[in-house]
Amino acid sequence: MIFRTTTFALAALVALASPAAAQQPWQGFYIGAGGGHATAATEVDLSVPGPGSVLNLDNLGASGYLGEAIAGYDIALGKTPFRAGLFVSYAGLGKSDFSFSSPALGASLVDATFEKELNVGARFGYAHNDAVLLYAGAYWARADMSWSLANGALTGSEKLTGKGFMVGTEIALTPYVSVDLQWKRSMVDSVN
Repeated sequence: MIFRTTTFALAALVALASPAAAQQPWQGFYIGAGGGHATAATEVDLSVPGPGSVLNLDNLGASGYLGEAIAGYDIALGKTPFRAGLFVSYAGLGKSDFSFSSPALGASLVDATFEKELNVGARFGYAHNDAVLLYAGAYWARADMSWSLANGALTGSEKLTGKGFMVGTEIALTPYVSVDLQWKRSMVDSVN
């Protein structure tokens, strides 16, 4: 069985900087939490030995809310306004599921729920000033999904892995607190 999912997320995060980071804007350790909305488009391909593909569905849609926690560390690249850093984030997805039903069969063929996603990556930014950081990043992604076929006749779970990228802006409210608005796209899949 193949699951391929592309997820788009828009999130607002509140980040807290360490005291050292507050002395040197956009540098040092930070942690944050926030929420947003995610949408997904999924391809499902069920193959069996012999006849091959018996079910192939493209662009199954899903959407729902998400909660996210993030931690990272940024450094200045010399005496320039450019920053580089590493981060890890964990998003718990709310009702982000999809289903495909066959009116002719009167049954649900595929039901799936996205449960959580882990991202580990790097970001590169430009400190416009002490209050605004613009950035882009790339990351490795792992998402967990549970599924059922034919009204529960077959059930299982998948660990989907892949990659993603993001863009965002971080705005400092105080030396210790900032708001981060970001857009992310994750592309994950699993082949069994």
